[in-house]
Amino acid sequence: MRNTIARKMKEYAAEGRQFIILSADLGYSVFDDFKAQHPDQFFNAGIAENTMVGVAAGLAMTGRKVFIYSIASFISEKCFEQIREDVCYPRLPVVIMGTGAGFAYGEAGVTHWANEDIGCLRTIPGLTILSPSDPIELEILLNESLAHPNPVYFRLGKNGEKSFCTNKSLKIGQAYYLEEGRDVALVAHGNIMEEVMKARGLLKKQGLNVSVVSSPTIKPLDRPFFTKLAKDHKHVYVIEEHSEIGGLGDALSFLGVRQIAIKDEVPNIGGSVAYLRQLMGIDANSIYSKIQNDLR
Repeated sequence: MRNTIARKMKEYAAEGRQFIILSADLGYSVFDDFKAQHPDQFFNAGIAENTMVGVAAGLAMTGRKVFIYSIASFISEKCFEQIREDVCYPRLPVVIMGTGAGFAYGEAGVTHWANEDIGCLRTIPGLTILSPSDPIELEILLNESLAHPNPVYFRLGKNGEKSFCTNKSLKIGQAYYLEEGRDVALVAHGNIMEEVMKARGLLKKQGLNVSVVSSPTIKPLDRPFFTKLAKDHKHVYVIEEHSEIGGLGDALSFLGVRQIAIKDEVPNIGGSVAYLRQLMGIDANSIYSKIQNDLR
């Protein structure tokens, strides 16, 4: 996803779009070329995310579109007050890009895990929250965000994500089917989609007809789509690399969906993304086993 961001920012600048990128002392491999080509449109705010958000708000008040970039856990939770009061209350056109969603920075430990960011930011009025599953969704939604009137938070992976998106006309606020079935529906967002698609394959081998839904927009919620989804399927599971509290599954609890998410606890060990997903029961095999046990 970082490569997609780098490419799109260069494209926007080449088209003459007026915007500024602020980085909290990271993203060098992402923005090096952009910075060299457009030095007046990129600024390093240093290890000062709170200040960076305030600066972004000030620049946005002058009519500029502003993108800010940092690690997801830092930009969402450290900067809650600044995002709420400086950016969202006045509804400024700031796009917040948080990289390293979920366990993406696994070996770095709990300080770098973004497992509560959606729950934290969902409470802020006027903030659109996007969690693309792959580079295609990211590209489409970045294009959408340029003209979006409200503040936007992108919850992003790092790199190497597979592509699954089949909806090239995707809009902010929409969920859609990647695969359509009739027995069980698996709803997901973000990088965990790769595990969900593997789990679908395992369930399909057992004779289950499984739908897979991508919901890259977390807020505002596509209520009509999900209401119909719940009517059309016997079982709906929301699977996410986020705490079971405050995420998409929580937002859809009014429909009686079942959650497969990170439990309300903190592992006392770091490790690879694959290891941590297995530990917390959100890898493909764990998803498959959970659903199989429920349906017996």
